[in-house]
Formats: sequence, structure tokens, C-alpha cells
Amino acid sequence: IARLRKIPAVLTTHWPEYPESVRKKILNFAVKLFDSTIGNWILNCADKLVVQTEAEKSWLMKKFKVNSEKIEIVPPGFKSMYLKKTDSKKFRKKHGIKEKNIVLSIGRMHRSKGFDKVIKIAGSFRDTKFVFIGHDSGFKKELETLAENQKVSDKIFFAGGVSDEEKLDALAACDVLVLPSDYEAFGIVLLEAMAQGKAVIATNAGGMPSVVGDCGFVFDKDNLEDLKEKLHQVLTDKKLKEKFGKLGRKKAEGFTWEKQAEKIERIYEKIARL
Repeated sequence: IARLRKIPAVLTTHWPEYPESVRKKILNFAVKLFDSTIGNWILNCADKLVVQTEAEKSWLMKKFKVNSEKIEIVPPGFKSMYLKKTDSKKFRKKHGIKEKNIVLSIGRMHRSKGFDKVIKIAGSFRDTKFVFIGHDSGFKKELETLAENQKVSDKIFFAGGVSDEEKLDALAACDVLVLPSDYEAFGIVLLEAMAQGKAVIATNAGGMPSVVGDCGFVFDKDNLEDLKEKLHQVLTDKKLKEKFGKLGRKKAEGFTWEKQAEKIERIYEKIARL
């Protein structure tokens, strides 16, 4: 409609090509049909496309033959409150966590988030509490059963959905954030952890590797030994952990919503003048 009315159109995408294992067969078929017909046409009709990562840009160029000149990269941001220094002991005191290390994972309790990977390796770490923050999307019971079967229930703490303030307290208290998702277009929680000067570990899928950069590790999403080795390295090497934390903090400072909004505004102003 915008094209017919000669109105400039900017589309902001969210890298929708999830692994087929995440969706039902009929939905996978519908997505492929849409992408090859209407989706392809809509993307190429837009005057500008705003994407989150270089990887997403490459995907659009390869799959949909979109001209690189019409694609702008503007990552999502995070609330500047996550840069605020807060009491690192508050979360521990509230929940009675006495273990030396806290490994934090944040996201809804859904199969695609990969929290089961973390639970499967929890038994290999001493004096460590594995904390999961997020609302239940139907997978929490399976995670609890898995923890029981792995005999690590005492190492696991499900905090449920929390406010931004409590999430900030949890990030301040943790030693490392692990994002083991099978897929994430970006992974804003990685930035939130970096803003608190924390090392991060994420899977090598979607846009996560570009977010992590040199501020942590990425691991093969199908290799638990790889995750276990890299988590052990972060928890036992204080200098490495501090190095990742400092690099992450510096990187995160450039990703507040205020700064990202300015980039988006410039794109709209430019396209409106055409």
C-alpha cells in the first residue's frame, strides 16, 4: 500500500528463520511458502530494511537477493538502568544463596531456550548455584524433572518472572551469564549482563556470536562438553572473567535505547527526504 501511494517504507526485521526443530511441520511449510512468495516481494518493495546484525544482513542478501545498499544495521538496545551499579549481595541475601559461584540464565521457560543443556552439566561444578529467571512457557516441569533425574536439584534455582530491578540485582550477583538458546536473533540479555561487567557465554547460533564478540565465549549448541569446558574456564580464571567483564561493559555503553533510537531516527529522516 505504501508503494502504491508513493510513501517511503522502512521495515525492521527480526531474523525469522528459526531452526525447523523449533516449529511444527505445518508451520515450517507455511513459512517457506510465505518467504518464497509474499515475503520476498514485501522485502524487495521496502525502501529500507533495518536489521540487527551483519549475519542477518547476509541472510537477507543471500536468501531474498536484497540489495545491500537498502539494508541498515541497527542492533536493539537495552534500558540504561542496567548500567547502574547495584548491590551484588542483595539477590544472594534475598534467596539465601551461599554458593561461591552463580551461573545465571535468563529467558522464558521454553524448549528452544536450551536451559536443559545447563542443567545437564550442572553436576560437574562444585559450590555453584545455577539460577534461571523467566516465566514458564510450558517447559519448567520438564526442567525440574531433568534436575531430579540428574540429581542436581539442590544446585538449581528457578526464580520465575521478575521485575527489571530484581533482574538487575541478579545480574549484579552472578559470575557469568549463559544464554544456551537454540536460536536468538540477537540476545539483548547478553548486553544487559555486559552492562554489569559480567562475562557471557552463548551458543553459536543466530545473532549471538556477533553480540558476544570478544566479551565472552560462544559454544557449539550441540556440544555439552564445549559448554562445560568454557564455563569451567570462566569460573576458574579470575583474570579472564575480569577481562571479559571490562570489555563487555565498554561495549554495552554504546547500546542504550537512547543511542539506538538516534540511529533509527536518522534513517527515517534520510528516507523521508528521498
